[in-house]
Amino acid sequence: LVGVARARLGDVQAAEAGFAQAAEEVQASGDANLTPLLLLSRGELALEQGDRSRALALFRQAADVRGDEPPDASVVAASAYSASIGVNGRTDRSRPLLEESVKRAVSLQRANLEGLCRTLLARTQLAAGDAAGAVATLRLDPAIESGLDPETAAMVAATRAEAFARTCDTARATAAQFQQSAGGT
Repeated sequence: LVGVARARLGDVQAAEAGFAQAAEEVQASGDANLTPLLLLSRGELALEQGDRSRALALFRQAADVRGDEPPDASVVAASAYSASIGVNGRTDRSRPLLEESVKRAVSLQRANLEGLCRTLLARTQLAAGDAAGAVATLRLDPAIESGLDPETAAMVAATRAEAFARTCDTARATAAQFQQSAGGT
C-alpha cells in the first residue's frame, strides 16, 4: 500500500522501492494471496509511466498466479487490463475478454472492480466505433455507482462523457446525411 500511495504522489522511485520491499515481505511470509495485488499495483504504475510492455507482462503474471482457483478482485482487474492493452488494438479479440472480466467483477460484487472493468470494455467499444455500446456498458446500477471511489467514479464519468459525445456526433452526422438525401441543405 505504501508503494501505491507513493505512486499516486508522483514519487515513482519510492513507489518501486515500496513494491520491492512488499515483494520481499510477501515472499518471506509465504502468503501467495497478496502476490496478484502486488503485481497488479506494479502493472498500474508501469502503465502510468507509459511502459505498456512492462505493464502487460505484470498484468499477465498477476492474472496467471491463481491457476484454477476462483479469481479474486486483483486477478480480475489484471485480466481486464491485460485484455485492454495486450491485443494491440484488436478490439475483436479484446472485447470478449473484457466482457468476461465484467461478468467476473459483477459476481464478486466489488463496485470499483466493476467500474474499472466496465470502463475498460467501454473504451474498447469506443475504439471499435460502438459509442452506443459504450453508453450501455456504462449504465451502472445506482448501488454500484454510489459505491465507487472518487478515482474510479472519475474514470467512469470521463469515459461515459466521451461515449455520449460520440453518440451525439453520430446522431448529428446521420441527421445531416438524411437531410442531404432528402434534398435539404
